[in-house]
Amino acid sequence: MGKGKEVFAQFIGISFPLPTLREKVIALNCRLNAKLKQDQDNKLFERNMMLDEIALEQRLATLEQTVSDLQRQVNSQPATENWLDKFIGSVSDEAIFLQALKYGRELREVDQPADEANNLA
Repeated sequence: MGKGKEVFAQFIGISFPLPTLREKVIALNCRLNAKLKQDQDNKLFERNMMLDEIALEQRLATLEQTVSDLQRQVNSQPATENWLDKFIGSVSDEAIFLQALKYGRELREVDQPADEANNLA
């Protein structure tokens, strides 16, 4: 116990027993063990962080390689035609095309819920 605490304790009339050498050793040992545990935890945390960094770097390298491979595949493929160009002019009979549009419209109207069908009318 510090000298200031002893003086204060005597001033207010309280007496603290001084710790024995055994109690001091036990307290010091507890503090030392706590410090060692904290150091071990810090080292373990740092080691895990290093492993995480290594794993992240490996994953990033894999992703970069995959993106590079995909870019090469896209660039090596010939330019494709516009899909719409394949269908333009494919219907030679306008009457049949108009009939198909009518059937499609009727089908959509049948599939609508009753409250939406009333709002459209």
